[in-house]
Amino acid sequence: MLLIEGATMMQHTDFAKQVRESRKAQKLTQGALAARAGFSRAQIERLVNDKLGDMGIVLILRVLRALDLDLTLQAFAHGRPTLDDLVRDNGG
Repeated sequence: MLLIEGATMMQHTDFAKQVRESRKAQKLTQGALAARAGFSRAQIERLVNDKLGDMGIVLILRVLRALDLDLTLQAFAHGRPTLDDLVRDNGG
């Protein structure tokens, strides 16, 4: 699952890392992932190396679907820590 939270919003680098790790865990080549997602291998290579720049929602959703990942959105915390933040800060 890919999680984007308000207080700890996922950055491009985090997304690229998640995609790269998921692709490798599923033993997919960049070419195989590209074919599943309907993109070129070069686009996937740029994505997983965090060199794609701004990613459109269509690209994100197609890559996630190709990797059988979900995208979860949560309400923005407006600067207040979440329970996960507090647990993490207290060494939990």
